[in-house]
Amino acid sequence: MFPKAFIQRVLRFWPVYIITILLYWKIAPLLGDGPLYYTLGDYVKTCSDSYWSDLLFFTNFRSTIYCTGWTWYVNVDMQMFVVSLAILAVYVQRWRYSKLLARFLGLSIIVGTVVYVFIECQAHHYRTFTGAGDDPNTVADYQTKIYLRPWSRAAPYMLGLLAGIFYYNLQEAIRRGNDVWIDKIYRWRLARIISTVAGILVLVLYIYAPYHLLNGKNEWTQLEHSLYLSTGHIGFAFGVFLMLMPIFLGYSNPIQTFLEI
Repeated sequence: MFPKAFIQRVLRFWPVYIITILLYWKIAPLLGDGPLYYTLGDYVKTCSDSYWSDLLFFTNFRSTIYCTGWTWYVNVDMQMFVVSLAILAVYVQRWRYSKLLARFLGLSIIVGTVVYVFIECQAHHYRTFTGAGDDPNTVADYQTKIYLRPWSRAAPYMLGLLAGIFYYNLQEAIRRGNDVWIDKIYRWRLARIISTVAGILVLVLYIYAPYHLLNGKNEWTQLEHSLYLSTGHIGFAFGVFLMLMPIFLGYSNPIQTFLEI
């Protein structure tokens, strides 16, 4: 089922992607005018050596992105989509431990990527960007080796995948009339309040933790930089998950009301 769905998606998406690249690379420089329009032509000349890596979705693995640099996240999305398909393919098998194995793979990717980024930040002294006094070489090295690579984004993506599996199983259990242990916990109003507030606090922590650092009012140790860079993405996603958990279970709260507006 999954390989067929994947092929169908690629066949629908690929022609649009190719046409977009060709329009930008070959046709756009011929359609405009003005004193600075020639700079577009000069810019897209660099695509002649790198457009093919965009079409194959691995531009973010190149040491320098020459062409459509902003499409690195499209590459990451496709890479994580393929990995997710592989994990879901394991999950739907009828092996005895297939579901447990799929969950283990997802958790392993989360832990592995967080640990890897932390070690790299410690080893190479990567620091949270402040815009003032940052070493350009270190910033560029972090961008190409960590920021643009899938292991910088894999943890929250896998958390989303596991959350989707959790939600699917929850709905199936409710449809069959089975009791779910987590639903028993969240039936308590206090538990729902704690989950929502805890999620908001985690979000606030990761959003505002570097506030004074970015304003030059304090300085972090390398350990603090490494912890923030390695856990920032997964921490933010986990905060969202905690905040939305009561909604997943069918309990309305002010967050749901706000999102519905």
